[in-house]
Amino acid sequence: MVLFRGRFPSLVLGRNMYFSVLLPRAQSLYQDVSTSMVLGGKKVLWFFHGVGDDADTVLLHTDMADLCDAHDLIVILPCMENGFTLDVSENLRYRSYLTEELFPYVTGIFGLSTQREQQLIGGISMGGYGACSIGLQMPERFGRIFCLSGALDLRMAARFSRACGIHLASELVERRATELHPDWDVYALLERLAGMASPPPLWLVCSEVDAVFKSNLLLAERGAALGLPVELHRAPGLHDWRFWRENLPAALDWAMQ
Repeated sequence: MVLFRGRFPSLVLGRNMYFSVLLPRAQSLYQDVSTSMVLGGKKVLWFFHGVGDDADTVLLHTDMADLCDAHDLIVILPCMENGFTLDVSENLRYRSYLTEELFPYVTGIFGLSTQREQQLIGGISMGGYGACSIGLQMPERFGRIFCLSGALDLRMAARFSRACGIHLASELVERRATELHPDWDVYALLERLAGMASPPPLWLVCSEVDAVFKSNLLLAERGAALGLPVELHRAPGLHDWRFWRENLPAALDWAMQ
């Protein structure tokens, strides 16, 4: 695995933002690594961290680096602060930063494939919400979406985060947030895919004792009612790094099918 760290001067956000890129390669310095330099044919995973964390925590607490090599997969880890990957306000336009700046920049710099079947998106907790939100809003871009313990009920997740002492923009905890911003509602975004010829499959995993389980179950039930390919997997554990570390391999096995 090769690790790149990027410092990106975002015009949209008006400050520098950080991201990491994992590139797969041969494990030994004595092996020919020339084939790993051809990146255009490899699958690409955009993976989002949880609230209060950043890209480094994913690398510290999971086996993402080893999985990157095992699957010959390119992994991009944007640092998204605590913005749920949304255009929260005029000064906090995280979604615009991703779609207008970071997506095209990283794709162009590394010569990555833009084919839908080569583009994957996933995340943990807040990042799981981001993966579902972006993937369902841009179904023509991403071939598969997966989510570990996704904080899919935005208002509940935002209020819980604030209760834990994590600062969030007031717009995220507004009682009518998803009514005021329909594109923030992952359930409404899912319904828009009804009738789509080839909607991206969505894979969820969550513990039944997790506070976010009901929101994951609701999304799976709505998907089933609409005839959409949404899978929910139950696994033992809590809303913590041990759960995510244990279930990330299965998520990537599914995503790479």
